[in-house]
Amino acid sequence: MSKLCRREVLALVLALTSLALAQGGQGGQGNQGREGEERAHTLYAQVNLAKDGVVGLSAGRLETASPWAKYLAPGMWVRAWGEWEDGVFYAQRLEVAQPGFFSYYKGPAAPLGLGGGWVEAWHTSDGAGGAVRRLAVQSVTPGGEVILLVRRISGRLAAFPAGLPLVVNSLPGWMLVRGLSDASGVHWTGIQRFP
Repeated sequence: MSKLCRREVLALVLALTSLALAQGGQGGQGNQGREGEERAHTLYAQVNLAKDGVVGLSAGRLETASPWAKYLAPGMWVRAWGEWEDGVFYAQRLEVAQPGFFSYYKGPAAPLGLGGGWVEAWHTSDGAGGAVRRLAVQSVTPGGEVILLVRRISGRLAAFPAGLPLVVNSLPGWMLVRGLSDASGVHWTGIQRFP
């Protein structure tokens, strides 16, 4: 049997903590001094599946209206604040805990060197200027709007996928970049702060 690395041990501890909370454990912050009131919980968990605000976790299921939920990929870690009810964690607030630097792209696969069709692709890096690596990719139905979720830190775009056109007039912090695709490639049409 091989030795467990620190990352595996941390993942195991977090998964067991999540499971304990799912089975009625007490934790988190909230109305600790008031008897009879619900207590808010903080959940750290690894994403197994994410679709339409429902996130599959090893310890159960998370449901949220957070805008972050639609940009999660399996393998990411989230931190959520909310309450457990019948094995479902209802999160009022959600944030991505790991990776710290990532981007999300939905659009034509060709600019990323992934052939034809359309994809959702998540990229990560060690920092704003670090080497970019692909975290996950999956095929999606072609067409519609091209989307890029990316973060600008210290004037640089973190985890920006190679092959995409540069984003001009980018905003500091997280931004959602929208665009169109035609025979000549991807063209950005708008930028908004995120969330």
